[in-house]
Amino acid sequence: MRLSYSFLAAGLAVAGLLAAGPVALAQEAPVPTPAPTPNATPAAAEPPRVLFKLGTGVVNGSGYGGYGGLTLPVILGAEWQFAPGWSAAANGSVSWNVGPRRYYGGSSSDRWRPLLAQGNLDAAVRHYYHQEKRQQKGRRTGPYQGPYVALQFNNYFQPNFPNGYNNSRRLGYDYSSLNLLWGTQRRVGGHGLLDTYIGAGVSNNKTYYYDGNGTSGRRQANLHFELGLKMSLVNK
Repeated sequence: MRLSYSFLAAGLAVAGLLAAGPVALAQEAPVPTPAPTPNATPAAAEPPRVLFKLGTGVVNGSGYGGYGGLTLPVILGAEWQFAPGWSAAANGSVSWNVGPRRYYGGSSSDRWRPLLAQGNLDAAVRHYYHQEKRQQKGRRTGPYQGPYVALQFNNYFQPNFPNGYNNSRRLGYDYSSLNLLWGTQRRVGGHGLLDTYIGAGVSNNKTYYYDGNGTSGRRQANLHFELGLKMSLVNK
């Protein structure tokens, strides 16, 4: 009888081990860790679009006074950011004398005829600085706005003077200048832009003198100043 109980106890013990074995193995077996999903690569920031400008303002050759009366430019420009804080800019402008002019001779209608006063082509490289400081102070930052320094090359054109009268609508080369500018550009509303700057450099203006046989001119290096205020409509 004792032997029967021993076999019975042994059988129950073995059955218990067999039943508990898979559970214990399942608990002890390491659970495979799923491979970490690689973080999705953030989409590259879309580069800023080219900024196109159409406007007017006060630039070299514009203003009021003298024979021309009121002279205003029409300015078409573009600016492209090629690196953070850096942009390339180009502008073309034509200045016109508008309104009545001090015209001696000719018909009275000539006093109101628009007269081509000056043309200008310029190209510049700009660096916008203090972007982080402006952001910390809650000021507007981003492409094409904020204080900047620039190196700008200008070409100026003046009307030809056929028969001694300034009545030509054709432009001829006048002089060039290379300037270092300091300025600031800011957005005005949704599609407005205000650009102000001041600077200085060198130019190759023609100096005229009388040599006994008439008036002659020669080009030489001169100190040149730039001052401008432009108001434009932009595409963004």
